[in-house]
Amino acid sequence: MPPKSPTSIAIDKIAFRQVNLHGDQHTHLYRPLLSETDFMLINGNHFVARQQVVLLSSAKKESLRRKLDRLGEVIAFVQDDEEVYDFLREAIPHWADLPLFPLHDPAALADFLQQAVRPAPIKGLVLAGGKSQRMGRDKGAISYHGKAQREHMADLLSELTEETYLSVAPGTQVESQYPLLEDRFLGLGPFGGLLTAFQRDPNAAWLVVACDQPLLQQRHLRLLLEQRETYRVATCFHNPDTRFPEPLMTLWEPKAYSVLSQFLTRGYSCLRKVLINASVREIEVEDHSFMLNVNTPEEYRSLTVRR
Repeated sequence: MPPKSPTSIAIDKIAFRQVNLHGDQHTHLYRPLLSETDFMLINGNHFVARQQVVLLSSAKKESLRRKLDRLGEVIAFVQDDEEVYDFLREAIPHWADLPLFPLHDPAALADFLQQAVRPAPIKGLVLAGGKSQRMGRDKGAISYHGKAQREHMADLLSELTEETYLSVAPGTQVESQYPLLEDRFLGLGPFGGLLTAFQRDPNAAWLVVACDQPLLQQRHLRLLLEQRETYRVATCFHNPDTRFPEPLMTLWEPKAYSVLSQFLTRGYSCLRKVLINASVREIEVEDHSFMLNVNTPEEYRSLTVRR
C-alpha cells in the first residue's frame, strides 16, 4: 500500500488553538509553528535538555537511576515526599545549592521558572545604508546636532544598548566610532539591514532607528524600553499620520528573526507589513512629531526653518 500523505488539522475555538500534524515531519519544519514561543516545558526524561527540573517521586526513582546519562543542567528539584537520592547527589555535585519545590505548590515553581526566563540583551542598529536619492546627498552625514546624523543616532542608542552598529551598504567607507554592519541581503532596504543584524546575533533584541529622524530623542527610545513586552515580536510606536505602526524606531525581539524570514520566503520585505500582521506592542503618544523623516531638500529646509 502506498504511504499515507502528510495531513494537518487546524482547530481554532476562539481562545484555543490546536494544530495536529500527521505523516513524516522533519524537525526543522516544526520551528515556524513555535517561532513566537518564549518558554516551553517538555517531558524530557528521555532526552538531554538545556535546563532540567528533576521530579523526586518514588514512581520514577528507578527510571531516573537508569537515565543519569540524560541529565543536563539541573536547575531545581520538585519533591513528592522524597529526599534527593544518593545517586543524584553523586551525579550533581552542587545539588545542595539547588532549590527544592513541593509538588503541591506549583505556584512557587512557576515563579522560579518565570525568573529564569530573562529578557534578551538589547543591541542598537542605526539604518544608514540607503542611497539618499531623494535628498541628493548622504542623509547620514547631515549635521542637525553638531555631528553626522548617523553618529548622533548611534550615540542615543549606545547609552541604552550593550552594543551599537551602523547598518551600511556593502563597501561603504565612513569614519565612525561605531562598528559597521554591511548588508548581506541586497536590495531589501531596512528589511535587509535588520535581517543582517539578526544574523550577527540572533539571540539579541535589536533597537532599530533610521538615520533620517532628526527629532527623535532618547526619551522616546526609553519609552520603548519601558513599554517593552518581551513576549511580542516587537515594541513600536503607532503613527497616526499613516494609521500604522512605525517600523523604523522599533525594538525587535529575537523571535522576530524567524518571523521576518517567513515573510521574506513569501515575497514580502516590508517591515511595516510584518508589524501589522504580527503580535506587537504598539504605543500611542499625543505628540508624534518626533516620527518625522527628512528625505528631501524641501523637508530639510522646512525643518531648519522651524528650528
